[in-house]
Amino acid sequence: MESNSEQDFYIVGWVSDAHGIRGESYVRFYTKNPDWLGEVNELSLVKITQAGKERLKKRRKAEHLMDAEVIEKQTLSFSKVKPHKQGVIIKFNQVKDRNQAEDLKGLIVQIPKELLMTGSDEEEFYYHKIMGFTLYDQNKKVCGTVSSHYNNSAHDILVLENDHPSKEVPFINEWIKNIDFDKKEIHMELPDGLFDLKA
Repeated sequence: MESNSEQDFYIVGWVSDAHGIRGESYVRFYTKNPDWLGEVNELSLVKITQAGKERLKKRRKAEHLMDAEVIEKQTLSFSKVKPHKQGVIIKFNQVKDRNQAEDLKGLIVQIPKELLMTGSDEEEFYYHKIMGFTLYDQNKKVCGTVSSHYNNSAHDILVLENDHPSKEVPFINEWIKNIDFDKKEIHMELPDGLFDLKA
């Protein structure tokens, strides 16, 4: 998992807390279904600057860190993962007790970007592939450009940027009419008054 640049990694979550007394960690991801998790046996954990924390907080979820935001990075291997609440419990092999697990709290979790690269199958894609796409409603009105996403425990949420304050749209399958990867467009059937609720 070695790399020379943070551009080669995608942010996928964070270490939320220590769990139990045996050195386990509670890890949260930005998606409810991290399909790539079964393909890895190690994760990159990154301690970042305060400026980096503020940027991620502002953007909800950026695709990757900037090199200058990284204070320290470590790659930890694991062999045991189990679902827990809104994330997973991971026992990293290098972490022996709760005190060491506490030291991981708040670290950013990254994976190599190639793990998220798939074909152009529009039924199965990862959110990084639709960053920058323009979202249209059923009246062909531009709602904004996808700048980030996050999960609110009920739905995956797209954050849209436009000339006005950012808008948030639940990314629900029943609302999606079409995703055009060539034109970089998302067409959705949105409920009336959706954005009024955010005003």
